[in-house]
Amino acid sequence: MEERESSIDKANTGLSVEEYIRIFIKYKKTILITTGVAFVFSIVLYFFIINPVYYSTSTVKTSSKIGGVADLLSGGAIPDIGGLGDLAGVGASVK
Repeated sequence: MEERESSIDKANTGLSVEEYIRIFIKYKKTILITTGVAFVFSIVLYFFIINPVYYSTSTVKTSSKIGGVADLLSGGAIPDIGGLGDLAGVGASVK
């Protein structure tokens, strides 16, 4: 194996898939323990230490006039929202 490692160093071609598998097998225990510790640590943080914060904002504008789909598309039923005419087309009619 030393011959193969020295030839890889000299050629500077990088690692093959076989070598990645060998590295994983060699350090399998360390990789699994480190992943498990990080997982348990994140669970403890999430459930016991960090308080969830929820932010929500909304704006609802309505008019006293209740219309149908045609009024919604033309912007007639919602006069307070600016820019709706750009989406639906000002003066659009639905038949």
